[in-house]
Amino acid sequence: MKINLTARQANFLGAFEASYGRPSTVDRATLLAFKTSWSLGQQGPLGFTLRYPAWLTNSGTFTSKRANYTLPWDAYDEWLSSKGAAPIQVANIEA
Repeated sequence: MKINLTARQANFLGAFEASYGRPSTVDRATLLAFKTSWSLGQQGPLGFTLRYPAWLTNSGTFTSKRANYTLPWDAYDEWLSSKGAAPIQVANIEA
């Protein structure tokens, strides 16, 4: 399945990757814990203010089971390479 990420979505994934690595799935509790760790107005690696990923949690495309979501790392790597940045190599950490 082809997914075209926006810059804000890539920003969220970059920030998530910096904190949690690249797990294949994430649960709602982890997303909420990640959100509460932000300071007000905190920016992600691409310069956008971090926001809760409603694009991830409200989409059937990313839902693997109730309150568990598949993270689109392939689409993130494609987005980075389309912008001239090399994908960051981070150890794969299972949640």
